[in-house]
Amino acid sequence: MSVFGYYMPWYLVGGTLVVVGGALLQLIKVSTNVSLVYGALVVGGLGTGVFSQASFSVAQSLVPVEEVSMAVGFMTCAQVGGSAIALSIANTVFLNRATVQLTSLLPNEHVVSVQAMISGANNELLNSLSSTLRADVLNAIVDSIKDALVLDLTAGAIAFVVEAFLRRTKMNFANGPAMAMG
Repeated sequence: MSVFGYYMPWYLVGGTLVVVGGALLQLIKVSTNVSLVYGALVVGGLGTGVFSQASFSVAQSLVPVEEVSMAVGFMTCAQVGGSAIALSIANTVFLNRATVQLTSLLPNEHVVSVQAMISGANNELLNSLSSTLRADVLNAIVDSIKDALVLDLTAGAIAFVVEAFLRRTKMNFANGPAMAMG
């Protein structure tokens, strides 16, 4: 980024890769080869890596020198807070969707046993099910994971759309600190 001075292309490429990775994750099934899952995660991770730290350099280049520390503090808070919120939402979506689906598939099981099975702590219950019911349970868990992973796809799409509104001007590295981050 510091070589060319333009930051918009990084967000375009990163957002595109995150969308592709998120879309690939929506294709997973119980029978999906692990390499597809890893490949999708790598593509999404590369996309995130392309622009996740760029915001620090961009923020530093856009503010007066005396406000650089505040810009970095704000970006750190936004990045850490945003990640925590996204993880909380994804976890809530996964657990709630999986619990609802599995309690309907296993109406005679206590919700605590179902939630223990979701967390992986109650494999005895899963192993005691008939092969058909076990397949339905595993499909429900995978579907719940996919519901939670929609956040990746959404975040990539938002980054892709927002990038259209970014300036197409060169960054101002006169503030100095941005150069070390770029």
